[in-house]
Amino acid sequence: MPEPARANTVHEIMVLLRAGDQAVSRNRNFDLFEDPTARLALRKHKHLLGLERDLRRHLQRPGSEARIQLLPCADSSEDDPRVVLLLEIPAIRLKRRVYLSAGELELLRQAPGMERILPEGEQAREDTSCEQRG
Repeated sequence: MPEPARANTVHEIMVLLRAGDQAVSRNRNFDLFEDPTARLALRKHKHLLGLERDLRRHLQRPGSEARIQLLPCADSSEDDPRVVLLLEIPAIRLKRRVYLSAGELELLRQAPGMERILPEGEQAREDTSCEQRG
């Protein structure tokens, strides 16, 4: 795997992290964990891994009633396009709302098996605000 510490942006570091087959070693990449940009990328990378796990677990299960929607954020711009991923699992009364940038969504789509799970494009809905995004 290329050195994550050599990338400059959160997205570049996430691309490198997601290309690797193994966890990032704290010893080998000590400098990576001191850089706030790299720590943010690592946190987002782990968030996407957890989201992938949940999507696979609930949407690939035979007979699952889970539903997923991708909605554009009403307050996103062309410079910063964002979407809301809504995962609803009626069997356990779960509604999960995940705010993703266009780059994060693209990385999620590139994960093995996600092309069968994630819907193509976004469904139009005007009232989806991303103001609460952290």
